[in-house]
Amino acid sequence: MTTAVLDVGKTHVKLNVVDEAGTVVGVARRANTAINSGLYPHFDVDGIFYWLLASLQALQAAQPPRRLICTTHGAAAALIRGRELALPVMDYEWLGPGIPPQDYETARDPFALTLSPSLPAGLNLARQLSWQAKIAPAAYAASEAMLPYPQYWAWRLCGVRAAEISSLGSHTDLWRPLDAKPSALAHALGIAQRLPEIRPAGDVLAQMRGAHGAIDVHCGVHDSSAAYIAQCPDPAAPGVVVSTGTWIVCMAPARDVSRLDPARDVSGTVSVYGVPLACSRFMGGREYEALVGADAPGVKASVEDLSFLLSQNTFALPAFAAAGPFQSLAQRGVVQGPAAANAGQRSALAALYCALVTDVCLQQIDAHGPIIVDGPFATNDLYLGVLAALRYPDSVTPSAVVDGPTIGAAMIATGSRASTVPRTAPAMPQHRDAVLAYRERWQLRVANAGQAAVSRNILQ
Repeated sequence: MTTAVLDVGKTHVKLNVVDEAGTVVGVARRANTAINSGLYPHFDVDGIFYWLLASLQALQAAQPPRRLICTTHGAAAALIRGRELALPVMDYEWLGPGIPPQDYETARDPFALTLSPSLPAGLNLARQLSWQAKIAPAAYAASEAMLPYPQYWAWRLCGVRAAEISSLGSHTDLWRPLDAKPSALAHALGIAQRLPEIRPAGDVLAQMRGAHGAIDVHCGVHDSSAAYIAQCPDPAAPGVVVSTGTWIVCMAPARDVSRLDPARDVSGTVSVYGVPLACSRFMGGREYEALVGADAPGVKASVEDLSFLLSQNTFALPAFAAAGPFQSLAQRGVVQGPAAANAGQRSALAALYCALVTDVCLQQIDAHGPIIVDGPFATNDLYLGVLAALRYPDSVTPSAVVDGPTIGAAMIATGSRASTVPRTAPAMPQHRDAVLAYRERWQLRVANAGQAAVSRNILQ
C-alpha cells in the first residue's frame, strides 16, 4: 500500500508517492508563487488544489495510494467560513506584517511560555492574523475556524476540520508548547475559540474518493517536524537533525529551554509525539543561491576551491536573507577579501558560509552528539566536510534520503516508528585546522562589520 504526500514548501509544491519500504515511486512538482493582488500577497491555493487533483489522478494510474498526508511550512494558516476561505492565505514574506498593529508586541506572550521569538515579516503566524483582523475586520470576524496550513489541505480534500500541535507550536505566538494549550494572544485574537479539535498528525480524518478507490486523508504535519521524524522516529531515542532546503533548520532535544535566546531566531516546539525540541534556523538555501549566483546554480566546488578560499581569506559575512541568528545585525550580506574567481570558488564560498552559520545554529540550541543532515545539502560534500570539521568530534552523517519531510510524513501516516532511511558513512572533516582558524577570523569580521556587541553575543 502506498502513501501520497503533499509537500507545500515556500518555493515548490510536490506530490510524492511513497511505498512501504520508504522509497519514492512517483513524483509531481510545480513552482509555488504568490499572487500579488488584493489585500496582500497570498498563496495560489486554488491553483495548487487543481494541480494536486490532476497530479494525483496521473500518479494513481501507476501506484494507487490508499493514504494521503500533507506537510507544509509553518508560517501559514487558513481562516475559513463554511466551505470557503474567509480571507486569502497570506504570503509570510510580505513586509506588511513587519509593521504590526501598535499593541502586537506588547500583547505577545513571554517567550518563556510560547518559545516563539519575534520574527520579521509574517513569520509569526499571529502577526499575520493580527494584520488580517486590522485590514479586513468584517471578514475576520465572520470566519468560523482557523486551520494550520497542513490541516487546511486535509480539510480541502476531505471536509473535516482539525488542528495539530507541530504546526501550532512552530513560532506562531499562538501556542504554549510546554503547557500544551493556546497562548493568551490566541485568546485575544479569537483564535483559541476558532481552533477545531486538535488531532494527532497521523489520525485519519476522513476518506476522499480517488480514481482508483477511497483514500484515507490524514491530519498532517509541519515539514520540519516531519523531517525530524524521518531521522528520529522513536521518541525514546531523539537525536540532532539538520534539515536543509530553502531553510536550514537545526533540531535537537530541548535540554534547558531557559537557555534559548529569541533574539537569535531560536525557538522551541514539540515534535508530533510530544517531545520538546529546540530549533534554530536560517534561510540557508536562499543565502547559498545569493552567493553562488544565477549563472552557476549546479556547479560543484572542489576541495582545491575550498583550500584556495581558506588561504586567500575571502569571507562571506551575514546575512543574505532576513532571518536567522544574524537577523538583528544592521548590515546586509557582503563578501570581504579577494573575490571568488569562478563558479567553483563561489560554490565553495557558499558551502563554507552555510556550514559556519549552521555551526552557530547548533551552538545556540546546545546540540551535542551525532548529527544527521537531510535535504539538498546532504549531497554537498564541501558543506558536510566543513561542518564535520567545525563540529568534531561529533559526527556529521548525510541522510540517504534527500526529501526528509516526505519520508517522515509517510512514516507518520503509516504509524511506523522504525526508520526506513538507510544510513551512509559520516563525512570526513575537511582541512580541520585551517577551517577552525578561518572560523576565528570570520567571527572577528562579523563582529567588526556589524553591531559589535550584538555580534559577539551571538557568536559566544
